[in-house]
Amino acid sequence: MKAFVTGSTGLLGSNLTHLLLNQGFEVIALTRELTKASKILGEHPSLKVIQGDLQEVNGFAQHLKGCDVLFHTASYFRESFDYGDHWQQLKAINVDATIHLLEAAEKAGVSKAGHLSRACGRAGIIRGGAPSNESTPFQEFNHKNPYFKSKLMAEEAISNFLKSHSLPIVLILPAGMMGPYDAAPTEMGLKILKNLKCNTHQVQSGGIPN
Repeated sequence: MKAFVTGSTGLLGSNLTHLLLNQGFEVIALTRELTKASKILGEHPSLKVIQGDLQEVNGFAQHLKGCDVLFHTASYFRESFDYGDHWQQLKAINVDATIHLLEAAEKAGVSKAGHLSRACGRAGIIRGGAPSNESTPFQEFNHKNPYFKSKLMAEEAISNFLKSHSLPIVLILPAGMMGPYDAAPTEMGLKILKNLKCNTHQVQSGGIPN
């Protein structure tokens, strides 16, 4: 089995890539930075790292040929939106590029795709504390947060895509994540590092150990 993974140097994508390799998959890992990928993913006889940008799907689409499954874990994400307007990039990458990627995957003959979104951004809340489910209406907050809004729009775009395409797509919606290969580190990773009483330099550049 051969898998194509976007966002291969992110927390989720890197762990997924290592898992797939350990399970015997051939993996084509998409990254924007080859040096970063080399550090996080290392070398493996079944791993092929390619450089590409989601805003230019045609630049790497040929590598989708021969792949059995696509795992789309990449997204444009900022923990906070207090420092500027990121909406154009959010929509271009999280919504538009996602559909372009799915179109390219179907054209290349990929058998199935997995789109990884964000559960906490699309879950509604029921007053009184009852558990939410897929039919629970969204709150206004879900649309006010630009990142969550882009993910909701992406799911709507995928729903429309499926009306006229046959590529099977599974939506995978993790909530908070923590673990190894958190190279950024993420907001959760920073909290862990601070709890470990790391110094300022380690917090800024160390990441979470493998």
